[in-house]
Amino acid sequence: MLCMMARSKESLTKGDFKWASIQAYYSMFHCIKALIFKKGYREKSHYCLLVAFKELYIKTGEMDKEFADNFEMCMDIRQEADYGLSYTGESARIAVEDADKLVKAAERILY
Repeated sequence: MLCMMARSKESLTKGDFKWASIQAYYSMFHCIKALIFKKGYREKSHYCLLVAFKELYIKTGEMDKEFADNFEMCMDIRQEADYGLSYTGESARIAVEDADKLVKAAERILY
C-alpha cells in the first residue's frame, strides 16, 4: 500500500494525472481489502468492498464516514480515468490526498 501510495504521489508530481488517479484508487482499494480481510471476509467486487467497508468499519465507528465517501468518489475518478478517458490534475490531486489519509488511518488498525 505504501509503495503504491508513494508512486501515486510521484505520478501526480510528474503531471501524469490519469496514472496518479488510478494508483491512488488502488492504494485505497488494497488498503480497504486488507481491513476487510482482517475481519475475516473477502470482497467479490469493487462495489462489494465498499459495502463491506461501510458495514464493518463505518457503522461500527472504527473509521469515519468520510473515508467511505472518499473511496466511493475515487471509484468514480478511477472509472472515468480508465474507461472514460476523463481526468484532471484536480481530480488526481483529490484522489491522492484522500488515499494518503485513508492509508494512514488504516495503518493504525492494521499494524
